[in-house]
Amino acid sequence: MKLNTWCYMVREAGGNVRRNTLMSTASVGIVAVSLFVLSVFVLLALNVNYLAATLESQVQIQVFLSRSLSTAQTAALRQQVAAVPGVRAVSYISAQAALTQLKREFGRQQDLLSAVEQHNPLRPSLAVQTVNPHQVGAVAAKLKGFQGVRKVTYKAAVVRRLFQVADALHRGGLILAGLLCLATIFIVANSVRLTVFARRHEIGIMKLVGATDALIRWPFLLEGMILGVVGSLIATGVLWESYRLLEQGVQRTIPFLPMLPSYPLMGELAVSLAALGALIGVLGSSLSLRRYLRV
Repeated sequence: MKLNTWCYMVREAGGNVRRNTLMSTASVGIVAVSLFVLSVFVLLALNVNYLAATLESQVQIQVFLSRSLSTAQTAALRQQVAAVPGVRAVSYISAQAALTQLKREFGRQQDLLSAVEQHNPLRPSLAVQTVNPHQVGAVAAKLKGFQGVRKVTYKAAVVRRLFQVADALHRGGLILAGLLCLATIFIVANSVRLTVFARRHEIGIMKLVGATDALIRWPFLLEGMILGVVGSLIATGVLWESYRLLEQGVQRTIPFLPMLPSYPLMGELAVSLAALGALIGVLGSSLSLRRYLRV
C-alpha cells in the first residue's frame, strides 16, 4: 500500500513538472512573440519619424534653370532669388555637380548611371532654403515666375504625409502595445497559476503556521520575472539580427533612404524590452497568487 502511494506521488510530481515546464516554455514563447511584434511596430514608427525629420531638415526648393543662361545671367538670377522674402540661403548646383551627387546617393548602384555620364540630362539648378519650412509653398510660387526658371519643385507635401503616417503608427502602436501586454500578462498568469495550484496545499499550510504573504509570494514573483526576462531576451536577439540584416539590405539597395543606425538604438530597446518583460512577468504572477493567499 505504501509502495502504491509512493508511486502515485512520484507520478503526480512528474506530471506537475512536465505541465509546469510546458506552460513555462509556452509563456516564454508568448512573451517573446508579443514583445517582438511590439518592437517591430516601435522600430517602424521610430524610422518613419526619423525619415520625416530628416526630410524636413532638408526641405528646400529646387529651382531648375534654363541651359541657355550665361554665367552672368545665372549670378543675377541667384541674387534675385536671394532677395525674395522668406529665403534664407541660395546655392548654385551645376549639372555635373548634380550628377556627382546623384551617383553618391546611389552608392554601390552608381554603375546604373554610367550610361548618362556622356550626355548629362540634368539641368543646373538653385537650391533654395527658406527661413521656415512652412514658407516653402509661398516662396516656390513666387520663384515660378522668374525669367530663366524652367521648373520649381519641393518635398513639403511628402514630409507632411510622412508625419501623418508617423502619427497614425504612433497611435496604432500604443493600442497594439496595450493589447499585447494584456495578452502576455494573461498567459504568464495562467502558467504561474498551474505552479501555484500544484502547491496550493503547501501554501495553505504555510499560511496556517504564520508565513507572511511576502514570504510566499517572492518565489513565484521571481519565477514570473524570469519568464518575462527570458522571453524579452529571445525577442531582442531575433529583432537585433533582423534589423541588422535589414539595415545592410537597405544600404545596398536603397542607400539614399535614411534609416536609424542599429547602435545605440538596439541597445536602448533591449533594456526597455527586458524591463517590460520583467514587469509583465511580475504582474502575471501577482494575479495568479491573489486567490491562493486568501486563507
